Amino acid sequence: MRQVRRLEDPCWRTFGSRSVSFGELALRPRPGPYPNPVSYRFGDRIELVGYEMVPRRLRPGDTMMLTLYWRALGPTEHDYTVFTHILEPPQTIWGQEDRPPTPPTSRWQAGEVYRETYTLRVKPETPPGFYEVEIGLYRSETGERLRLENGQDFLLLGRIRVDG
Repeated sequence: MRQVRRLEDPCWRTFGSRSVSFGELALRPRPGPYPNPVSYRFGDRIELVGYEMVPRRLRPGDTMMLTLYWRALGPTEHDYTVFTHILEPPQTIWGQEDRPPTPPTSRWQAGEVYRETYTLRVKPETPPGFYEVEIGLYRSETGERLRLENGQDFLLLGRIRVDG
């Protein structure tokens, strides 16, 4: 028989007919001025400093709001487009929105943080499963992507779940 616990009960796990208590679980946001604080540098001019993905559990046809917090590290001579994908690795895209930030990256001021929200609609034919949320920046004229410090030209932010 499956047991159900209230949120205020200690964390527990059942192994067969035995249960083990792990104590209380407290969920607290990471400290920082932005949700999910991170530090990923694209090139030497743009840094992702935080993000939000809401919701993280969807159905085919639903939309997810992805908010990215970018910090300008210095002047950027080019205007970049941000790509956002719901991805089944290695290459199948099940949702996306690509567009340049407002204002364009060539007008960003060093030290300023820019908040951009993207709407990613899960394609209606998307099968149930777990999918990666991928982002990056590219020049629309050439398709050239900005690279991260590790050499990759994309960043996997996290996973979402699509239910049937």
